[in-house]
Amino acid sequence: MSATRKARISGALIALLALWPLAHRQLVTRYDLNPWKLYGFAMYCTPHSVAVDLIDLGVEPAREIHREELPPSLREAYDRFVVQRHTLGALHPPGELGRRVLKGLPEVDDLTIAVTVTQLPFAGSELASRTRFYRFRAR
Repeated sequence: MSATRKARISGALIALLALWPLAHRQLVTRYDLNPWKLYGFAMYCTPHSVAVDLIDLGVEPAREIHREELPPSLREAYDRFVVQRHTLGALHPPGELGRRVLKGLPEVDDLTIAVTVTQLPFAGSELASRTRFYRFRAR
């Protein structure tokens, strides 16, 4: 390998290493990505928690569907979604979980999945929570 080629490869790696923190911060900010994943340099400086609530809007008053109430196959899908959402944030949408819950619980015909992320904002010293709501209806 020539010295010129080695220098180009080294330069590209240094540039990538220098730019990754900026890209990682944008992913964390925009998509609620877990700052502890994907080699974020500030990962040890911030807490990150995700809570997923299933809400049946088809009954009055609306009721929360607790994880323990789910059949085992749905509980596994729920747990898998929580883990993946904790890592990938909004890059992992809840579509499959919503469809499986509606199919597995025929008494539910109007479902909302509420995903709450609690993090330390980049410009602040107090934890902040943000909730995204996803609605699914049986056809």
